[in-house]
Amino acid sequence: MFYFYILRCSDNSLYCGQTKDLQKRVNEHNFDKHKSAKYLRAKKPVKLIYFEEYPTLQLALKREWQVKKWKKIKKEALVKKIKYHSHMKIHFREYKKKDRSLLLDLTTKLQTYVKSIDELHRIKNLSGYSDAFLEETLSNVKKYQGKIWFVEVDKKVVGYIIGVIWEQSEINRLEIGHHLLGEVIDLFVDEKYRGRGIGKTMLQKMENYFIDKGCDSMWIRVFSANEKAHKLYKKTGFIDREVGMLKNINYEKK
Repeated sequence: MFYFYILRCSDNSLYCGQTKDLQKRVNEHNFDKHKSAKYLRAKKPVKLIYFEEYPTLQLALKREWQVKKWKKIKKEALVKKIKYHSHMKIHFREYKKKDRSLLLDLTTKLQTYVKSIDELHRIKNLSGYSDAFLEETLSNVKKYQGKIWFVEVDKKVVGYIIGVIWEQSEINRLEIGHHLLGEVIDLFVDEKYRGRGIGKTMLQKMENYFIDKGCDSMWIRVFSANEKAHKLYKKTGFIDREVGMLKNINYEKK
């Protein structure tokens, strides 16, 4: 897969490019003075604000050449008119206290879905779990520069994303050096609206927020059975970093 992309520079100008690895290329533009485009070296930081997928490099290049010729006003129109279906436009709004019951309902739907794909049937979601999870999440959002956005289609909420920016522990700093990590805690899209690019756009919005806050890396966890989510995250530039493994040792006595 290849990508045509648009970046917004620190001076509000737009930059068009193409790449095979979207996240890697954006990081190079921001953090690698040798691999960053010359045009961008005095215009950092840059933010990824738009991208399209193409099966070949030739098609991605063709799109880059096409859009580069456009005036800025036309490029801005392209960015603002991201369409997933010809009739569908999406809108983001931030979480407010009055939205707690709505968020609880959506997080419960996500937890129910994850439980349904648990092949070991280890997830129970006992009474009170959803409330406890939400309280802990809201506390972390407040404490660690977090954000919660709902995504709406035709004024109907069809998903949400939650992210926080963790404070680096001393032991972690000694292990890997200084880094500021943003983590996507939760991401959910209603089943009827999946496969339309909404999840990608939510991840892009959260990534831009993390960049604005000075983060240099972004983390997301995925349940191993959730193959569709894992595939989506890899498409948007995430790489497998850690693998947790479970062994059942509670054998029944024969």
